[in-house]
Parts: sequence; C-alpha cells; structure tokens
Amino acid sequence: MGRTNRLRAAALAAVLALPVCTFASDWKLEAGVTGRETYTDNVALTSTNRQSDFITEVNPFINASKKGARFQADVHYTLQNLFYADQSSRNRTNHQLAAGAKAELYENELFLDANASISQQLTSLLGAVGTDNTSATGNLATVYSVSVSPYWQHRFGSTANLLARYSHSEVSSSGSSFSNSSINAVNASLSSGSAFKDVFWSLAASDQETDYSNRPNVTISTVSGTLGYSITPKLRVNGTVGYDKNQYQSAGAPIEGSFWTAGASWAPSNRTSLSGSFGERYFGKTYSFAFDHRARTTTWHAAYAQNVTTTSSQFSLPYGVSTADYLDSQLLSLYPDPAERAFMVALITAVYGLPPVLTDRLNLLTNAVYLDKRFDASVAYKTAKTVTTLTLFDAMRESLESGSSSTILFGGDIFASTQTVKQRGGAVSWLWRMNPRLSASASFNLSRNSFPTLGRTDTLTAVNLGLTRTFNNKLTGGVSVRHQQRSSNTAGSDFKENAVIGSVSYKF
Repeated sequence: MGRTNRLRAAALAAVLALPVCTFASDWKLEAGVTGRETYTDNVALTSTNRQSDFITEVNPFINASKKGARFQADVHYTLQNLFYADQSSRNRTNHQLAAGAKAELYENELFLDANASISQQLTSLLGAVGTDNTSATGNLATVYSVSVSPYWQHRFGSTANLLARYSHSEVSSSGSSFSNSSINAVNASLSSGSAFKDVFWSLAASDQETDYSNRPNVTISTVSGTLGYSITPKLRVNGTVGYDKNQYQSAGAPIEGSFWTAGASWAPSNRTSLSGSFGERYFGKTYSFAFDHRARTTTWHAAYAQNVTTTSSQFSLPYGVSTADYLDSQLLSLYPDPAERAFMVALITAVYGLPPVLTDRLNLLTNAVYLDKRFDASVAYKTAKTVTTLTLFDAMRESLESGSSSTILFGGDIFASTQTVKQRGGAVSWLWRMNPRLSASASFNLSRNSFPTLGRTDTLTAVNLGLTRTFNNKLTGGVSVRHQQRSSNTAGSDFKENAVIGSVSYKF
C-alpha cells in the first residue's frame, strides 16, 4: 500500500470510528446532508471559450465532539460529491476532514495530541484560482496529513517547569508536484518557576527532520536561551540568544548561524496586549509584533512574524480554525441563544459551501524550504443586528534553496518559476440579522499576487451577496450570487465568472 493510501486510510479511520464513539453519552453527535445547486457562466475559469454549467452537490456530513476532564476530541467530516450537468467527466468526490484529540495519559504529567486532516489545496498560484473548489480548473490537489505527538510536562516544585515533546507526522498529496513526506520532531524546554519573581528564564531546543520521497531530506534545528525581567507586573523585557543548524540545499547562501532577539511585552489589562521584538538570524534582520484589544463593540488584532518553514511542516500542525467555532464567536452578539446560533452557523456554512475548517488560502504546495514573512490585521464591529469585519494581509514567501535541482522542485512547484512570491490584500464582510430567522450578508475580497522573477502581477476580486433562512430546527436554506475575476499582465491569465447558488441543509 502506497503512502498516500496509508494516509487516506488513517485519516478516514477517525470518521469510521465515530459510530462506536457515539455510544458514550458524553459524546455530542451531529449528522446531516447539505445540497447545493450552482449555475456558473465560466465553470473552468478560463480567459477564452468560457463554458457555463450547472453544478449539483450532495454533501453528507458528520460532526462529533467530546469535552471531558482527561479527553477531548473534535471531528468534522464532509463527503463532497460534485456532479456537472454538461460534462460528467468532471464529476468527483472530495473527502474533507478536520479531526483533533487531546488525552491526559497520566495525571498532569503525560499527554497525547493527535490530528488528521484531508483538504483540497491550490496546486499553483499561477493557475486558475477560484473562491471555492467547485470550479473545474484542474488546479487543486487533495492533501492528507496525520500526526501523533506524545509529550511530558513536569514541575520541579516552584523552581522550574519542563516540557518535552515528540511528534511524528505523515503528509501526502494527490498532486504529482508535491512530494510525500514523513516528519520526526523533538522539542524540549525548561523554564523558570514561580520562585523567580521579577526574573524569568528559559532554555529550549528543537530538531525536526523531514524525510521526502522525491528529494533530499531537510533538517531544521535550533537551540536557544532566554532571559527576561518584569519591570512592572504589566511590562516585561526579554532577550534571546541561540544557534540555528540546518541541512538543506542552498546556492551558497548561509543555512546556519547564531542569532539574537530583544523584545518587550505590555498587558495593561486583560482586554489589551502588545508585544514586539527585533533581532538577527542567519537569513537577515528579524522583526515581530502582536497587538490584541477587545472592547464592547469592537475587536482589534494585528501581527507580524517571520519563520523558516516548509509546506509539509505547516500541514503537520493542528489543522486550522474550525469554521463552526469561528462563526459561533462572530454571531454571539446577534444570536445569544445557543440553539438559534447553531442554526445560523449551519445555514451560512451551507450557503457559502464553507469547508469544516478555515484554512489559509495562501498556503503553497512547495517542496522547498522558504522564509515566510506575514503581516495580518483585522477589526470587527458589532451592533445589535450587524457584524462588520475588515481584514488585511501582506505576505512574502522567499525560497531559501537553490532551484536548479529537479530533486527539489517539480514542474508545478511555484519556486521552480520564481524565487519570491508576494501577496497582499484584504476583505470586508457584513452580516445583518433582519429578523430571528432571516439574515443577509455581503463580502468583498481583493488580493494581489506578484511574482518578481516572472514580472507577473495578478489582481483578484470577489463579491458575494446572500440571504439565509432558518425554516425549523432541522432545515436551513439560502441563496447567494457571486462575481469573481482575475486581471493579469500576463496574456491568457485573465478570467471572469458570475454564479448563482442555492442551498439547503438538513440535520437528522
């Protein structure tokens, strides 16, 4: 059995185990089916020879969760079935899974985390990029990931705290340009306990080795020490020194070296926090900051970070943010009743065809080690009947490896064409509760992708307007219209699409 098939079997095992789990009374189970009908005037998002089509979806889903003192689990699974009226050869089935579990194996000492995911991701930013995975672009790949991570935490009285973790992950893809990988990682840290009043310290070490099926292995290792001081209970300063020791193919650029950072954090209240740092690592100057503030009607967030990473390691992390959890938090002020809010979450998810988790649409299926620089900011404003959200982002991904070796980059890898990918944009969304059972929504998204080596710039826009309706405790439905387009300075890369979507969702 190949690695992809093993991963598929392991990830789906979480779903197949659900009926057994539900015999326990403390499990919460939800099952149902969503149906969607989409008319699009450009099913393949092409610049010429546009073809219209009707797309029918029948998507059974199952959600299960358990929140106990020593065990927690959260599983979201959807079987997306797509049927195209004009070209049945495009029909396909997509598995979509986001599953996570946490277990306490021994009282306050030994723990176990496990995660599994199946999702559809963009193969290349240079291909057709749609707002969802119903367009027949051929630019999507299914990514499977499974990870298991036992860890030990121990408190040495009031002197120090120890955390030691081992993680094993398997990542695979249906796309030929993305190499399968197996990741083994060890992380350990020792930090100061409560006996240290104003002074705090920590020692940390990490080692991650990624075994690829079609390219040389990659190792990323770091050791560091941090010393800090609390000037006041709300203001702290800190400094870190350490060493990076890596193994990956590079065209003469440094891949290891000492580093340092200096930073401070300020938390004037439990509603406001601000932190920042600056320093230097082997790849250059480094900066980071984070700001969060919650008020009665607004929520503010801004952050910037730089990391050396790989696509495989990103997929091996706990998988995204639950769509249901995110919508639940956003709708809390509009729908204080939990049951009513749950109906609206299901309704909005059905109308827009949202996946079980909100993933980063900017993720890259690349085999290269790259430097990820990302800024993001958001503000949400809530009234008695509306929620308005503004988000902004600015990201740059820069390959740290030489791109000449075919053992590193396959033909579809973005870094085979350009050394740097720049992306920036934002979105505005608005939700209006017209009455207890009827809501309206609107969103506008704008982003720009730049590929300096290619001299190419793509501007993408999308507008979505929708109405959602709760009929009863089990049945929800809605209708929406969308317009999306891409304008590019490269011939043949433009496209426009208009679509009308109707949906219903029924819970058993």
